[in-house]
Amino acid sequence: MVKENMTDDIKLLKLAIENSRKSMKEGNFPAGAVVAKNGKIVASEVSVPYPGLFHADSKAVTSAFNKYGVLTGGGIICRT
Repeated sequence: MVKENMTDDIKLLKLAIENSRKSMKEGNFPAGAVVAKNGKIVASEVSVPYPGLFHADSKAVTSAFNKYGVLTGGGIICRT
């Protein structure tokens, strides 16, 4: 079964990969994350360096929560 929003999922995964590469180029842990709801990106993040190590997934979820509160029906895509 092919999901209707497969194209959106692929675009979100590609953005997470771009974020991971950006994070690595900046000398950080190579991780990128995207939080989306209904196909709309609500947060897109890269990891930050030590000290205060905050991986992309934690940053993205925190950012989305700070902007929109509790999200239901959303999703997070992470890539290292």
